Amino acid sequence: MPTLSIWSLAALVMGTVSLKPEQKSVADTPTGNVNAATNRYIIEVEHESIPYMARLFAAPSSRNSTYYRQFDCGDVFHGLVVETEIDNVDTLSKFRGVANVWPMKTVPMTSAIQRVKAASEPKYHNYSMHQWTGVDQLHAQGIRGKGATIAIIDTGVDYTHEAVRRPLVDELAPCAKHIYSLAGVMAQAAKLLEVMILLVGVAPEAQVLSFKVFADNPLDTDEDVLIQAFCDAYGAGADIITASIGRPDGFADDPWALIASRIADKGVVVTISAGNEGNTGPFYSSSGANGHNVVSVAAINVTGNPNISTSDPNAAPIPALFTSWGPTNELLLKPDIGAPGFEIVSTVPGNSYESMSGTSMAAPYIAGVAALYISKHGGRELHGPGFAKMLANRIVSSGISIGWAAGDVDSRFRAPPFQVGTGLVNALKVINHVTQLSFEPFSLSDLVQLRPKWSVDISNSGNQTVAYSFELEPQAGVEILDPHYGIKTAYQLEPIQIVPPVSLPEDIILAPGETRQVE
Repeated sequence: MPTLSIWSLAALVMGTVSLKPEQKSVADTPTGNVNAATNRYIIEVEHESIPYMARLFAAPSSRNSTYYRQFDCGDVFHGLVVETEIDNVDTLSKFRGVANVWPMKTVPMTSAIQRVKAASEPKYHNYSMHQWTGVDQLHAQGIRGKGATIAIIDTGVDYTHEAVRRPLVDELAPCAKHIYSLAGVMAQAAKLLEVMILLVGVAPEAQVLSFKVFADNPLDTDEDVLIQAFCDAYGAGADIITASIGRPDGFADDPWALIASRIADKGVVVTISAGNEGNTGPFYSSSGANGHNVVSVAAINVTGNPNISTSDPNAAPIPALFTSWGPTNELLLKPDIGAPGFEIVSTVPGNSYESMSGTSMAAPYIAGVAALYISKHGGRELHGPGFAKMLANRIVSSGISIGWAAGDVDSRFRAPPFQVGTGLVNALKVINHVTQLSFEPFSLSDLVQLRPKWSVDISNSGNQTVAYSFELEPQAGVEILDPHYGIKTAYQLEPIQIVPPVSLPEDIILAPGETRQVE
């Protein structure tokens, strides 16, 4: 049985029923104490320097320090949190062995955009969304997530819910009850804002570990708690970590994003919601989701009517208007991919179900797709530390472009990557296609740092020769700057037909097992 650190246990709190948040609009979503002055700092240090830093800050009288805590992050991160009255980022950076220093920030709990009471058996409503992603066909093939472990970092699990309860849950030892009743239930036993419920979730046979990072009166949490929870999930052997948490933060060097990236580099798939601030317009990417190789997930509105065909143009998926726009402040491409996140039925405390909307529903959907892949093809234990990047590339490259929606809906234009990444995930492609693409996102940057040439490694893992051709699918361009008020809001954006001059590779043919780089 994996052991969780004392730090995460403290954050789990004794209560096992997740708090039911109030309905709030996007404008009412708390932003957290993001910009306030702080005396707490997250410090990354070389491992051998930790005893030295402990002597400086652990004693209450030392350097006017009133708070000291060391991270337990194994081979991912060596660091500590201090509160000091006399130091700042500059002075702390000068200590021996210090690699990075960040002011501590809070991260708000993300509320659902819309909550509506649902029927007690919401089977067909959720299955109707799976027809758009191919998950229903994978279930028909018997691929349901068995053997994959998903760590959910959020508000905890109501383990007493009828859709969650396991036969032995009431007989667990007290210690296990508030760890593994939260952490050891199966994927149909998902948490408050989870998609994986009953027998119609994305990965109903996956195992779930739950890490509670909000108190029972949740408005926000601290970055150090999130970082430690991610480290504990990694240490507990999770194949996938998903979090529907974040705050607007346009930089990828945030400490939480950095640790999430390093965990992904170890082979753990990480999915984080892109955020629900879509009405604010571009350059509103979310903190942890900005990490390199972290899959930032946008929300897409697919039909809830199971009688509508996926080929019906009037029922085509569109971006959810609340889904946050990228890019990052460095002009890096975020979000990465989109998933159903509008009117998703899930469990809530009190043996009830509600239909909810938000990127909080989209991120675990992608985690479920990753679990389906692992259940069929294996995970990092089989494929090594490069597994998470490989699977992230498969997920991102599966995206299907969708129509424009930012205030108005216009099917003549395709939604841009800064809104929904590559589009709506296609789980059939992720799990079954024999072609593997290995690439970095094509972030062109600005005119000063423009990188005009990009390459992709294409691998044919099938047993037949495959011919590949290349074409450009233009997405909508937008003019983002208002000359009087700065960056435009989403409702001010209008799609523009822009076809950039792109030189594409010549057609290629790959034999079974062959890999070739194209530029």
